[in-house]
Amino acid sequence: MLARSSDAHYFVTANGCQETARQFREVAAKHSNVTVHENGSNLGFQIPHHRQFVLASQMGCQYCLIANDDITVPEGFLDTLAAPMDADKGIAITGPEGTCAYLDHDFHGTGGTGEPEYIEGSCSMFRIDALRKHRSTLWCDGLSFVYSEDSSASLYLREKGYRIRTVPMHLEHARSVTVNGDPETKRLCQEAQAKNHEVNRKRWSYYLSRRTFDFPIVIRRWYALGDVLLVTPIVRALAESNPLSPIYIETQVPSLLEGNPYIRGGAESIPKMDKEMRINLDMAYEHRPGMHIVDAYAEEVRKHLPGLGDVEHRTEFALSSPVPREERLVVLHDGPCNWPGKKWPHFEALKTQLRVTGWRVEMMEKWGKFSGAAAQIARASLFIGIDSFPMHLALSVGTPTVGIFGITRARYIMTNGSPHVAVESSESIASSGARHRQGGLTFLPGGDDAMASISVENVMEGVKKLGL
Repeated sequence: MLARSSDAHYFVTANGCQETARQFREVAAKHSNVTVHENGSNLGFQIPHHRQFVLASQMGCQYCLIANDDITVPEGFLDTLAAPMDADKGIAITGPEGTCAYLDHDFHGTGGTGEPEYIEGSCSMFRIDALRKHRSTLWCDGLSFVYSEDSSASLYLREKGYRIRTVPMHLEHARSVTVNGDPETKRLCQEAQAKNHEVNRKRWSYYLSRRTFDFPIVIRRWYALGDVLLVTPIVRALAESNPLSPIYIETQVPSLLEGNPYIRGGAESIPKMDKEMRINLDMAYEHRPGMHIVDAYAEEVRKHLPGLGDVEHRTEFALSSPVPREERLVVLHDGPCNWPGKKWPHFEALKTQLRVTGWRVEMMEKWGKFSGAAAQIARASLFIGIDSFPMHLALSVGTPTVGIFGITRARYIMTNGSPHVAVESSESIASSGARHRQGGLTFLPGGDDAMASISVENVMEGVKKLGL
């Protein structure tokens, strides 16, 4: 539906009723801006409404109106509904005053006062590009047939930072005519309502307990430098899914995250805040050893915020200034590391081989500040190292990376911020990948035989695969 009545195209659906279909066809024969869809059976509200939303999107419409066929609207209602969105791009849904606009804790619509929590679906206008920015569907996943799709859609767009508005307009609405039309339809509607309310109570439990979308989120990952850096993909995804919520990180190394644009603040201890949500990622991946660390973090976060979207495996470190890359400079990191299964004993031989093939070799320096370590790696055109913090740092600043893995496996650890190759010990060695077969551990002894089995030639082959 376009903003103005003169620009509107009407899609009307006969939902399994032949008499309704006949009447709609008569109207469409007289008006070129009316399209009739005839369903052979009652498909509920959600399927016809979503189809109309898709068609309106394909036509390039700015707004899409969904409306029941048991309402009577006043003259100029499209202009009235469109006016707030014409004036303010931050408004994503409008509807008339005087309908259910609030939710009880069981997700039933009720009356109330103040700013509306949702726009009731019997007559509501959506800003199409607001939804399309985040998903391709009109309604949230997991809902069926009829009921609570309207409240869920309103909460979704409010979660993404948009606002909703009611307008001074009265509708006559003969409620529940469809629902009470026959016993079978009533049964289907009641079953759908119970199911949809259950889905929504789970999806929006955090909202029902707080009644706001701008609550602080505190993420805790206290220890392990690389594991703290691996929180940054989660922070970025949270900022996209919950843009109104300031994000704080509670960690032993807050300076590691300085300059991250998605983080409001970091400290060893974050004071308690009103309506806050705290999510503890300590031991999150240790208890999920067969899952990528970022995915393990995401799974834990989704227990609290089910609306967290896809999380890209890309870490971020904020360099204070651009660092020019130096051709044929390789930085190596051999430790320290207290895991025997991560130590590689052939770095001296690797240095010789790299120099023979024209590389300038630097060993990873000890650093007082993370910015110094990041700058050293960022100016290199190649990084080679064991599964440790500097490898994660290299991937975060875009330096091509060769990672060496024995007791751990790259598919659970490496991220996609830069070109990278994993050189791994053979699966035939018992300790290869042992880290990912035992849960609940922060340290695994042994495994040095796996790393020792990786040759200098294996590593040099990894360099060649990077095309360097």
